[in-house]
Amino acid sequence: MKKKIREEKKINERIVGIWKKWNKKKYEKKFGTKNSKYWPKYWPILYPEFKTKGLLFIGLNPSAKFDALAELELGEVLEKKNKKEKKEMIDKRATEIEGKLNRAQNNLKKNWIIELERKAIDGYDYYQKFRDIADELKTDFQHIDLFFFRDTSQEDAKKTIGYKELEKECDVMGTGKKKVAVNKFAVVQLEVAKAMIEEINPRVIVVVNALASDIINCCVNCKDKEGKKENKLFEVDTGSFDVCGYDFLKLGKKSYPIIFSSMLSGQRALDRHSLRRLKWIIKRAWC
Repeated sequence: MKKKIREEKKINERIVGIWKKWNKKKYEKKFGTKNSKYWPKYWPILYPEFKTKGLLFIGLNPSAKFDALAELELGEVLEKKNKKEKKEMIDKRATEIEGKLNRAQNNLKKNWIIELERKAIDGYDYYQKFRDIADELKTDFQHIDLFFFRDTSQEDAKKTIGYKELEKECDVMGTGKKKVAVNKFAVVQLEVAKAMIEEINPRVIVVVNALASDIINCCVNCKDKEGKKENKLFEVDTGSFDVCGYDFLKLGKKSYPIIFSSMLSGQRALDRHSLRRLKWIIKRAWC
């Protein structure tokens, strides 16, 4: 009897398949040599075991903060070092990590990348507020990104996915938001992200990036260069928002409560009052 392949392994294989297909030559051919600097030069994020049926947080894309990853990898080794020694060790390990992730310098190291993500989930400050909210609900949390390439600059990330606003407004009630489109490289990643959501089967989804929120709400897949033929990449039901304070994401035969927000940590993080309101809405959706 064949051993069942874990779903996250299948997802990771799909992500790797995208990266192998979209090499630099293909990216330049599709989007022009002037955009080649936005081709993802690093291997993508890959996921350890999914935490299912709990709280799902969705971001835009993983960052390229190699110093933070280096600090996580070094762990307890740094505890007895002075400030100068710590910096030297972190800088050295960060350079090593960047080299390992560079597609031009090294072959894909899948198991190492998965373990790197596992360590980040367990120890990276970015995830602390997710842990806190999940603990209040006595559940597990899972975090995924809509896109899998590593970039700390959101403006560069927009170039990588070919993000652009269209003329028509999208049907998010009362927002005045324009419809947006992304390129084919982005669309194939969004299809994987949708499959991940279905597999994780969350009780509540919280989108923790304003641009990711706009993409889920307003992104269309244009079938021609003029953007005339289009279909929505995500189906969001906003009809219950005025009563509930949250929307529903429809995937397949299921609808998931979804709350659109911005970042919970970093320079553009929600203030403590907005975070308090967000927690209240999450608990309301959870009941």
